[in-house]
Amino acid sequence: MRRELASSFATAAATAGASSSAADALRGWWDDVNESPQWQDAAFFSLAAAYALVSAVALIQLIRIQRRVPEFGWTTQKVFHLMNFLVNGVRALVFGFHVHVFLLRTKVYKLVLLDLPGLLFFSTYTLLVLFWAEIYHQARSLPTDKLRPAYIAVNTIIYVVQFCIWIYLGINDNAVVELASKIFIVAVSFIALLGFSVYGGRLFVLLRRFPIESKGRQKKLYEVGTVTAICVTCFLIRCVVVATSNTDIISSEMESSVQASLKDSVRRMLLVLQEKKHDDDRSSQLLRTIHQLQSLGIAYHFHQETEDILMSMHQHHGHGLRTHRDLDLHSAALLFRMLRELDIPASTEYAWVVDPAQIDIYTWQAAWHSWPGSHVCDKVATSNTDIISSEMESSVQASLKDSVRRMLLVLQEKEHDDDRSSLLLRTIHQLQSLGIAYHFHQETKDILMSMHQHHGHGLGTHRDLDLHSAALLFRMLRELGIPASTDMLMSALREEGDKITDSDALLAVYQASYLAFPGDTVLDQARAFAVGKLAGRDDDSDCTHLLLPLPLPLQWTAPRLQAMWSLKDDDHNKSVAVDPAILQLAQLDFNLVQALHRRELAEVTRWWKESLLGEYSFARDRVVECFFCAACIAPEPHLAECREVLAKTGALIVHLDDIYDVHGTMDELQAFTDAIASWEHRDDDDSAVVMGMALPEYMKAMYSAIWTTSAAAADRVLEKHGYDMLPLYKKAWHELCKAFLVEAQWQQQGHMPSFAEYVSNGWITSTGPLLLLHALPAAAAVPPITQANGDANNGAAAGIDYPRLVELSSTIFRLCNDCASHEAESERGDAPSSIDCCMAEPWCAGGEEQARAAVQGVIAETWKALNWEVVVVAASGSGGNDPSCCSSSATETTESMTTMANLCLNLARIVHCIYQDGDGITSPTHRMKQMVKDLLFNPIHHVL
Repeated sequence: MRRELASSFATAAATAGASSSAADALRGWWDDVNESPQWQDAAFFSLAAAYALVSAVALIQLIRIQRRVPEFGWTTQKVFHLMNFLVNGVRALVFGFHVHVFLLRTKVYKLVLLDLPGLLFFSTYTLLVLFWAEIYHQARSLPTDKLRPAYIAVNTIIYVVQFCIWIYLGINDNAVVELASKIFIVAVSFIALLGFSVYGGRLFVLLRRFPIESKGRQKKLYEVGTVTAICVTCFLIRCVVVATSNTDIISSEMESSVQASLKDSVRRMLLVLQEKKHDDDRSSQLLRTIHQLQSLGIAYHFHQETEDILMSMHQHHGHGLRTHRDLDLHSAALLFRMLRELDIPASTEYAWVVDPAQIDIYTWQAAWHSWPGSHVCDKVATSNTDIISSEMESSVQASLKDSVRRMLLVLQEKEHDDDRSSLLLRTIHQLQSLGIAYHFHQETKDILMSMHQHHGHGLGTHRDLDLHSAALLFRMLRELGIPASTDMLMSALREEGDKITDSDALLAVYQASYLAFPGDTVLDQARAFAVGKLAGRDDDSDCTHLLLPLPLPLQWTAPRLQAMWSLKDDDHNKSVAVDPAILQLAQLDFNLVQALHRRELAEVTRWWKESLLGEYSFARDRVVECFFCAACIAPEPHLAECREVLAKTGALIVHLDDIYDVHGTMDELQAFTDAIASWEHRDDDDSAVVMGMALPEYMKAMYSAIWTTSAAAADRVLEKHGYDMLPLYKKAWHELCKAFLVEAQWQQQGHMPSFAEYVSNGWITSTGPLLLLHALPAAAAVPPITQANGDANNGAAAGIDYPRLVELSSTIFRLCNDCASHEAESERGDAPSSIDCCMAEPWCAGGEEQARAAVQGVIAETWKALNWEVVVVAASGSGGNDPSCCSSSATETTESMTTMANLCLNLARIVHCIYQDGDGITSPTHRMKQMVKDLLFNPIHHVL
């Protein structure tokens, strides 16, 4: 019995889950449709086609009747078909040109175009009512002489009233009159509904009374009944839709008096609070009340009252009777923000009112969320990073960082033993997982170097470490660019062997194996061993906490995303006993950096709107997704310029890719590529503009956006670092366009390149080189990328000497993109992908499955080469290309090369994320959209 009940419950739960999933999928689909300009256009154009078809049928019927009985004049039947032709033709035109109709600046023109077809529809089908009324009156021997004058009179009155309303609205745009126009439409539809109900019903009953002797009469009976039912339903729906769509307007008129009464109540509340005795509680209540008014969007009703209150409090707490130190932190933060919003230069001393150690994280969260309002955010976003940093580096954050530093110091000062090393390594791992290791870069580097000396080839050996610690140390050293020996890991693994039961240790081995170099086959074996042991566990609940929402290893995961997921994993954070100071700092840091990213996104979005590229519907508008990628590639606060140029360049690339892949003809693409080439070889900016004027209109906008964006980026680099990147930017854009053109020619000619030929062109079309070329100078003090011949004016002979890191990360970019988009691109008939090229190779006999496996294998081997190149960069400090190009100090050079390595690694990591379960740029899934929202818009709360 219990088994049957359990089975029933399981079935019910599965059914409910499936229903819920289906409902969620349906809601997600409807949201996509509702937010998609493509879907909206498709709906309008489909309606236009349907109305045009009906109009054409009516015209054909009219012509057939005229040719069959030309001796009769304009009978009721002919007039009906003529009016049907007109009304449906007008509707087809309105829906076909809906974009132009909705963009009309004069509202009355828009109303005429939208409402006139409805009036014509009324006249057309009331003509049918007239025809039925005449039949009914004749059958009942009733007079018919008043029917037609009544039809003409009703229509005349309706048109006169409607035209008067339109004329009035053209003179005076009045919301009440517009509402009256909508109500009038409801009344007209109701009149038509009554006409069809009365005479359609009567004629139907009349026909039913006569014996049906022929199929013709039976057909007429069904026609009358069907047309009556359809027309009554249509006019009823029109009444309901128009009436309900205007209920908000009607209710707003009715509620205006209630609103006035409520506003008076709020004013009295503010007055009562003001009249209370001057104390901290009064100030706190007033500030929280004003904050509530602002948060709920009604503060504009009480602008003068709130301004007077804030000015009085500024006098009282700022430099009048007392000092702002009488306020608690929350009140001080509220007052500071509100005063700055009023353009009053309130001192930052408002913030430092209490001992940071006495503030719990939730109090600070409340204060921070009230700190920079939108007005202040706009000002901060336009200032330099030093000002942003000074606002964000709160005393709470500084105090928490000091606590973590003291914790690391205490652990270091313990006696050298395995427990000390294990604690240090786990603490550093927590800092990395939670995204705050960049605050302690030098401290953690010193610790790891000391442990490398001690356990690797110094006082002791790495055999002193347990497997978990050995795996952590091995991974962290290789991440620093230190070529730690695989023996550090494998000796511990061999020592414990099949006796291993610690799932955390096995997961650490699994993660460390992805730091392999070319030829490190032992690490592949270690990974296979760890996966096998984990898969064979009966109870795998202990290890699931380290598995990220994406099935990717840590080395292939963007650190910013890893931090977000780790912060949300409350169960794991509690189970491993993460220190509260680390958790508090991680949460605060994530939210502060997220707030900074949101302000930057607002600036990038404003730039995109001003570029006008978003008006071209053939291309994807992915500026938010591009900024999401930029925030994952360069997440640290001081890399604001880097994020900006990455997001802008990425948005331009997406648009350019659609021009070459979807919209442009071969001749247009050749012309655009030639224009970019001419721009590269000309030093005169005016000449570059002239060259773009010969392009099609949609290409002019693209050409202008590329030119202005890259020129602005080059100016910033020249001003900040003193070297000119514009010649390289020009060349990089030209090389990308040439590579895009090659793919377009492959598609047109049906050419199937070899895999090697494809990759040699594909790492350029991945756009990774162009993105990194713009990003690196914005992030580093010295130029890591130079012109091959060192001569910016050497024309086509001078290539760009990209570091090996850039080529490898771009190759991963290209291949991951192909794996995600191959199926969709094959259906569209796009240029061949790497999978197509593999399938065409003689060694690939297994079809697409084997080709995909081969490409995945190339990605894995490319990652190994990328790992090794990080070591090369760390050892040389010059990227391995041209050390002589770096005129700065050795320290600056090392920092610049480290930054380059991190940006290249993060580029390869984020492409794995966005292409993990499909093309996250072209067709973002619900998971991708939610990930963007969580990273950029949803703060982390309650991690403790």
